[in-house]
Amino acid sequence: MFVDTHCHIHSVGYKLDPAQETTAAKNAGVSKILLVGEDVADSKLAIAMAETDELFWATVGVHPHEAEKAGDIKELEDLLNHPKVVAIGECGLDYWYQHSPRDVQQEVLRYQIDLAISNQLPMSLHIRGSKDNPDDAFSDFFKMCDEYHSKQQIIRGVVHSFSSRQAHLEGVLSRGLYVGLNGIATFADPETQEVIKNVPLESMVLETDAPYLTPVPERGKVNAPKYVVHIAEFIAKQRGKSLQEIADATTANANQLFKMEV
Repeated sequence: MFVDTHCHIHSVGYKLDPAQETTAAKNAGVSKILLVGEDVADSKLAIAMAETDELFWATVGVHPHEAEKAGDIKELEDLLNHPKVVAIGECGLDYWYQHSPRDVQQEVLRYQIDLAISNQLPMSLHIRGSKDNPDDAFSDFFKMCDEYHSKQQIIRGVVHSFSSRQAHLEGVLSRGLYVGLNGIATFADPETQEVIKNVPLESMVLETDAPYLTPVPERGKVNAPKYVVHIAEFIAKQRGKSLQEIADATTANANQLFKMEV
C-alpha cells in the first residue's frame, strides 16, 4: 500500500472529480491521502473533504505565498481539535517568488512552529530559495530550527517536494526531518536526481502535490493521488529495490510521522 502525504485535490479549482480520483487511488493501492491546507479557508476545505472518506486526513496551515494575507491565521488554532487534523502546514519560506515579504514569511512560519510544538504535531514544510541564491531560504530555516532545538523545542515534520542540493539534504536530515519526494524525482536533471537518490529510505515519504508536478509517464496530465505509484516505481528502479520495499518503508514512515489512525 502507498500513502500520498501531500496533495491539494480538495482545493477550489481542482480540475478532476475528487470522488472518481478517490476510487482510482484506492484501486491503485493508495491507503491514505493527506489533504494539505494552504490558508485558513483552504484548510477548512481539507477538513471537510477528510470527513467524507476514511482514506483522507488533513493538515491546516498558511503557505508562505499567503503569509501577508494571513490576518485570520489564529483561526488555525480552532481547527486543531478536529480528529482528522494530523499536522500543521503547508508552511515555510519561499524566496523564489516572494509573494509575501521575507520578514512576514518568517513571522508566520514561527507562529506555526509554535503551534505545532505546543500541540505536539508534525509540520509539512515548504522551503525554496531565491533565483539568485538557492541557499538563502534553507539557511534561514536551518537557523530557525537550531534556535528552537537549542531550547529543547524539537521541530518534527517533512520538507515536502524536495529537489535541492546535497548540502540542503544533509541539513534536513541532520535536524531529524523527513524528505518528501514527488514527481520531480522522475523528471529532474541528473544532478538533482543524484541528490534525491541519496535520501535514506528511513527518512523518505512519498507525495504527489496534486494537481501539480505530475510524474513521468503521465506528464502533461492533471496530477492525482493514484500517480504516487509511478513515483514509487521510479525510486525502486533507481535504487535497485523492489516496489514492495519502497511501499512498505514509505508507508511506515508516513504513519510514524503523521499518526493517521482511526
